[in-house]
Amino acid sequence: VPLLDAFRQSVASPGGGATPAPFDLGVLGECMQLHSMLQDIAASQFTAFQTQALQHANRLLRGPTAGTALGVAIGEKLWDDANYTWCDRLATPSAEALRAALLSLQGVQPESQASPLQAVKTLPASTVALAKVERQARDLVTQCCAQPAVASLAAYDQAPEWTKASTGSDAMFLAGGVSPLPCITAVGEHLFSLMPQLERSHEGGPDQIQWLACILDSVVEAVTQKITQIRQLTPPGTQQLMVDLEYLHNFTQALGDGAADAAGRLGEILGTLSFLAQQQQRQRECAAKGEAFVEAPRDGPMPSAASRRVERALRTALGLGGGVAATSPSPP
Repeated sequence: VPLLDAFRQSVASPGGGATPAPFDLGVLGECMQLHSMLQDIAASQFTAFQTQALQHANRLLRGPTAGTALGVAIGEKLWDDANYTWCDRLATPSAEALRAALLSLQGVQPESQASPLQAVKTLPASTVALAKVERQARDLVTQCCAQPAVASLAAYDQAPEWTKASTGSDAMFLAGGVSPLPCITAVGEHLFSLMPQLERSHEGGPDQIQWLACILDSVVEAVTQKITQIRQLTPPGTQQLMVDLEYLHNFTQALGDGAADAAGRLGEILGTLSFLAQQQQRQRECAAKGEAFVEAPRDGPMPSAASRRVERALRTALGLGGGVAATSPSPP
């Protein structure tokens, strides 16, 4: 769609480079207006058009013209499944379109009004195309909102904090003397700055929650990808990552119900990292004593597939062998 392509160029990197375009609230507002327009078309105008098309088709098939010789012949051909092969020779309408039209007319009387449930079966190809365009517009808004946060994480997996050497005692890290990295706090600041725009764009609340969930899902996915790319984590580096995740987890929790899924995903990763950090510490203590290290079972439910993927990457970075840890059942 040329209009969507024009908006994509406004959001994408200038000249196709790796650096994203500067965040522009004006562009974001226009992208949201485009999506709202498509939503309105799908919710009202297109639905009304579907109803009208179904009523016209019903009159053509079952009205006065249906009794003519040509109408009878066409009707017999259309309703006879054995003769559908002749439809396949038509370019327009396609055989699929004719079948869909007949299915949508089932149960509709000649002079009756089409019900909404019957109308939604009409024009399936147009319905799919409109839904696709609406989804592309929604993705464009999400990209525009999440892009600055994602860009701030570009070098997150290469931060020197991950390989910081231990200083003999890691008490300062365990005591909470670590702050989130600037790129992490930049993510929170950007998301917080979006809230007024989301509130102005949608009156009433539900649509804002929809946008918030989509945006946070994109940001959490970017964070997850960067975590899986970290090559090595020393104990101080592990503690730094825990502090970063705690900041993002607490931030998303504070955003309310619209952020519940994102907060849940971050909480699951944080729980996995906390368990693995304990095993890393035990492994170091066993090595210092010359004892064999045996990993403890982890309490709680089975982690999700996404969490297991992160766990495998964290195990490699932490120097812990094996795959995903076995879990012991939660107490009833």
